[in-house]
Amino acid sequence: MDIPKNPRSESDQITQPTIKHKPILRIQFALIILSSIIVTVIFLLLRMILDLDISKSYLPLLAYPLNFLLLYIVFYQKAHVPIHADSFRTFTQEIGLKIDKNTWKLVFLGVLLGILSLSGMLLGSILSNNYTFDWAQLELEQVLFATVPGIWEEIFFRGLLMLVFLKIFKKTKKTMIIQSIVFGLLHFQGFHLWEIVDVISVMIIGFAFTYVAYQTNSIIPGMIFHYIHDAFIFLVQVPETTISTNLDNVYFYLSLWIAQAIICGISYLFQKLILNSPKKWKYDYIHLLPLIPQKLNKITHMNSYIKQE
Repeated sequence: MDIPKNPRSESDQITQPTIKHKPILRIQFALIILSSIIVTVIFLLLRMILDLDISKSYLPLLAYPLNFLLLYIVFYQKAHVPIHADSFRTFTQEIGLKIDKNTWKLVFLGVLLGILSLSGMLLGSILSNNYTFDWAQLELEQVLFATVPGIWEEIFFRGLLMLVFLKIFKKTKKTMIIQSIVFGLLHFQGFHLWEIVDVISVMIIGFAFTYVAYQTNSIIPGMIFHYIHDAFIFLVQVPETTISTNLDNVYFYLSLWIAQAIICGISYLFQKLILNSPKKWKYDYIHLLPLIPQKLNKITHMNSYIKQE
């Protein structure tokens, strides 16, 4: 006679608790938005209180350790945003920082897309008839500073915020659009017509960054694309001292937008023909419960519950 292993009566069965995600998701969203504000406030306080001249070339020296501490301590260790991971390596892989055999292909793609974005702006500048190529526009400070948005904006927006938004809005395309809008609004500088158009352009570029991450299952090509775009942007633009007409601006922004559309198309083909790997955010991340470990340990048999999910 066969005896079943670990017999358990119906009364012994533990009903799994219903876990509400919305309050936790609000905290996650607030943490990600507040993190960039906290870093900015720290920089301003250093300037005001200590009377420090923090130029673009020295800003990365402060931004890197501060952002890393936010990422490691706040998001990974304390809040577990957007997921609870067993190790920091797993955490970084889940937000799109995975190094594997395709990494060199992703680096190549990032360089290609960055050049295409610059080419779009360069074409718009040339069409304006006010553009003159000048190496003096390429500043070392900008080249160094561009590593900050290139790396950390991709980690926070395409890595963390995108996954949090997915748990809120559920649908991938809707989430990609909303995240791009938020990215653009955080670059708002004024209510002048072309300042508003510039914000719209940042939204379009932000969508391109997001689409690249979606197609490649990685934020690495977006980091490189973002860095090249920001580092050499003044080299392909008409100098600010030059007066541009409305038609000049139309040429510039249309060329930039068309370039971003081409970039999305190339990312799609790159995934289909070269990578042939799963798309990022295609799968449902809701089952990755964003709960702190202490709460997980208090729920009996939670490990088996998570595996069943």
